[in-house]
This record gives sequence, structure tokens and C-alpha cells, in this order.
Amino acid sequence: ECRRTMSELAAVLQLKLIHGDQVVEVCSPGVDKGRALLTLTEAEPFHGRTPVFAGDDQTDETGFAVAQHYGGYGIKVGAGASVAKFHFNGVAAVHAWLAASTESVARDRRLWS
Repeated sequence: ECRRTMSELAAVLQLKLIHGDQVVEVCSPGVDKGRALLTLTEAEPFHGRTPVFAGDDQTDETGFAVAQHYGGYGIKVGAGASVAKFHFNGVAAVHAWLAASTESVARDRRLWS
């Protein structure tokens, strides 16, 4: 019922409808998570930084692609095909990777200080 209602609403309001695993997103045409990440990568203080984009849904695919295009990390959480170069079984694995990454960066900064 939710998908049907959102489809009808999107058609009337001329919005784009994106179906995910457990979500229905409605947005303006030409807007998606990749476009949002692209906007952030071009703005201060994020310009020139390495983007990391993690997600578990089909609606995250454009975010993975943009992050990787800018030399960053696209991380698919859970099963399923994806453009993301990295795959983790669950959220706990992502948290562990982020913790190890930040520890490594902090250690490197101390060595170079």
C-alpha cells in the first residue's frame, strides 16, 4: 500500500521514486545520494578530502560510485551485488574498520609530528 501510494504521489508531484529494500524514497528528478555526495566533495571543508560512503540499499549505489570516483571508499553493507569495491557483512564490521582506520591515521600523525 505504501509503494502504491508513493507511486501515485510521485506521479502527481512529478517527483522521482526510488525503491529500496525496506524504503521508498521520493526526491526531485536528478537528485540522489551520489549527487549529494558530489555536492559535499566540492564544498569546504570537505573539498580535497577522501569520501567514505557506506550503505546497505540499492539507493546507495550512486553514493558508492561517486565516493570511488573521488578516490574514496564505497562500502556495501550486507549481501547483494554492488558497484562498491568493499563489502562488509554487517554494521559491526564497518564500525571495526572505521575504528582501525582512525587509529592508524592517529598513529601516523603522531609519527610525523
